Amino acid sequence: MNDLVSVIIPAYNHQHYIELALDSIYKQTYEKIELIVLDDCSQDQTLRTVQQWVNNYQARNRFVRLIIERNLRNYGAYQTINRGLQLAQGQWLTILNSDDYYAHHRIEILLQHAKEYQADWLFSAVKVIDEIGQASHSELAIELEACVDYASLYPNVSFALLKKNIAITTGNLFFSRKLYQQLLKSATNLLLTPFRNLRYCHDWDFALQACLIAEPMLVETPLYYYRIHHHNSFAKLKVEQYLEPQMIYWHYFTACNAGYNQNIYAPNFQNWPEFFDQWSKQDDVLAGALFLTGQYPIKYDRLAQSINQFT
Repeated sequence: MNDLVSVIIPAYNHQHYIELALDSIYKQTYEKIELIVLDDCSQDQTLRTVQQWVNNYQARNRFVRLIIERNLRNYGAYQTINRGLQLAQGQWLTILNSDDYYAHHRIEILLQHAKEYQADWLFSAVKVIDEIGQASHSELAIELEACVDYASLYPNVSFALLKKNIAITTGNLFFSRKLYQQLLKSATNLLLTPFRNLRYCHDWDFALQACLIAEPMLVETPLYYYRIHHHNSFAKLKVEQYLEPQMIYWHYFTACNAGYNQNIYAPNFQNWPEFFDQWSKQDDVLAGALFLTGQYPIKYDRLAQSINQFT
């Protein structure tokens, strides 16, 4: 395996965590890595910590290519990731949140699975940690770590992803340049970007769009350490947590209607005509999204009941 793997870190106000993230990439068992760190105008010492780490570890000797830059202004996570993908030169692309870290053999294992099973994109099970890096046993942590079991309840991984973001985070996505270029093309045709202007669900939106191109592979070994702390961005996005899932469903089914459906296993009416019709009607959120995108009519009383649950 001689493919270059590009790791993109969108960094923002994580001076206490980012060194561990960088260490986890430096110590990967896979050698051929490009590292791109983009500081999104952090208000703390995140960028300085990165620069010191590079000097202390002589990191330029470890990586095939190393880019450390500060954004001209605060772009936000989705735009910073898009910029990193534009800079990347690897045949495989992946992301690491600046407060999380990788298992040391993550890239090697994912690349082995990608080659063996001809998968264009993958993600793994996660291990949830707390602010000080200890295993978390909170209710949320248990739910996130159980996503591996949740996936087994559905016909395939893309079905599970349509119901719930079982990939959990942007940093858990590992995908080929071929898939990225196809996503870029379809997004450009729709006047969008691969990672869209969503504050809470840009990772889930990306995953669902990728499902229309290729079936994802879930590696059941926990290879990603996901940190939960009081500075997590999702903790402040209460309105977005309700609105954005409806938006990504609209994106997904609009793309289906527009013919962006290369994956014959992706969940939609075209691929699973009778099964999908019955399955989707059992979920009020999916049924509402299908109604809004003109997929099928829905009784007024059912729609009203669904809306009233959130008001």
